[in-house]
Amino acid sequence: MTFGPFALPGQLPPKKLRAALMKRRYLQSLADDAVPPEIAILDRILGVAYTQLVAAAARLRIADHLADVSLTAVELASRTGVNPDALARTMRALCAIGVFELGPDARFGQNRVSYALRSDHPSRSREYAMLWATRSLGQAWADFDQTVKTGENAFARVHGADLWSWFDVHPDERELFADAIAGRTAFEAPSVARAYPWGEVQRVCDVGGGSGLLLSEVLLTKSYLSGVLFERPGLIESARKLMTDRGVADRVELVAGDYMTSVPLGCQAYLLKGVLHGWDDDHCVRILRNIRAATKPGNRVIVVDAFLDKGDPFDVVSDAEMMVLGTGGRERTQKEIMDLLEEGGFRPNRVFDLVTTGVVEGVAR
Repeated sequence: MTFGPFALPGQLPPKKLRAALMKRRYLQSLADDAVPPEIAILDRILGVAYTQLVAAAARLRIADHLADVSLTAVELASRTGVNPDALARTMRALCAIGVFELGPDARFGQNRVSYALRSDHPSRSREYAMLWATRSLGQAWADFDQTVKTGENAFARVHGADLWSWFDVHPDERELFADAIAGRTAFEAPSVARAYPWGEVQRVCDVGGGSGLLLSEVLLTKSYLSGVLFERPGLIESARKLMTDRGVADRVELVAGDYMTSVPLGCQAYLLKGVLHGWDDDHCVRILRNIRAATKPGNRVIVVDAFLDKGDPFDVVSDAEMMVLGTGGRERTQKEIMDLLEEGGFRPNRVFDLVTTGVVEGVAR
C-alpha cells in the first residue's frame, strides 16, 4: 500500500475540517428543503444503484485511466475491456450523480470528486467502494428486515459465519477490507498521533491494528517509541510491507494471534482503534480483560472510536452498519466506552475529542 503524493486528510487543521463538515450537512439540508420530499427520499432510495455504479468505476480503474487525459466511451472501453455501450451508459450515470465529467465533445474526464477514486489516493476510496459492493455485504444488507425484527447480526445469519471467519476463507475480501479501513485510518491517524501524549510511554501494542497504519503514524511522529502490531495471521504480511514502506519496520514487532484469547505482554500502552465497535459488550469486556491481564497497574489502554453522542451522521449510519456486520457491535457514547473500561479493569482517565473520532484513555487498576 502506498499513499502517493497526496496530503492525508487528517492533516487539515481540525477546526477547518469540522467547519467544512458542518457546512456540508447544512447545504445538504438546504438542498432537501428546495425540492419536494419525494425527490429527497428518492435520492436515498437510489443509494444501492450509486454504490454499484461507483464500484464499477473503481474496479475498472476509470479514475486512473482518466488521470491525465479525457477519453470517449469507446476509448475507455478499449482500455478496460468492457462493452462500449454499457460503459457509456454507466459513465453518463456517474456524471449525473457528480462523479466524473462529460464534456461537449463526448469525452469523459476527472472532476474533484472522482479524483478520490484513483488507486494511489490515501483515502482508499476505491477499495471502500469495491468493499461495499461485494456480494457478501450486499446479501447481508438485503436481510436487514430480519435484523430489525430480531436484533441479530445479519452477516452471520446469512453466511453462517461471522465477518472475521468469513475473511479467513475469503482472503481477497479480507485484503479489500483492510485497505478500506486503512483509508479511514489515514484520515484520522495524524490527529490521533498529535493529540495523545505518547511521550509518557515507551512501547505501544496496536491490538487488531489491521495493516498497522495508525501505529506507523505514531512511530513516525515519535522516533523514540517502539511498537507491537497484533493481528490475525492473514494481515501480517500486508503490515510488514507497510511498515517497511513507511520506514519503521525496525521498531515494530509483528505478532499474529487472536485478541479474544490473549495479547502480547510487556507494553506500557495498548491501542484499540475501531475494535470495540465491532463487538457486543461482553466481547468488549473480554478483550479489555485480556489486555489487563497482559499489563501492569498504571499502564494504559487507548480506545479510539466514534463518540455516538457527538451526533455525526456518519457515526449514526455506522451504528446501523454494525447491526449488519458486527458481532453484536455498535457505536457507543463516551460514557458507554468508559463503562466498558471500568468493567474491563481500567480506570477511565483522559478524553480527547477529535474531529471525526474520539480517544478515551483507561489506566490499569
